[in-house]
Amino acid sequence: MSSTSSSDETSIVDYWHEWEIKGAERQVVLCVETDLELDPGRDGFDRVQLDALLHQASELMKASPSPIDFIRIVQAEN
Repeated sequence: MSSTSSSDETSIVDYWHEWEIKGAERQVVLCVETDLELDPGRDGFDRVQLDALLHQASELMKASPSPIDFIRIVQAEN
């Protein structure tokens, strides 16, 4: 299942839901795509911006009508 939606937040490029199936258990994952640098060892990484992104992702999770088990942050491809 994937329901795509875009966000007005500058660091969120896109977000969607995925299912992860492990045996009989199903978990709902909120995938958040960002244009931020996620690798602390690379130029351009900013912990403050990453913390703001995590806060935005948490707000999306709270606003979801269905329960979300965890968040996955993915870097947008150039």
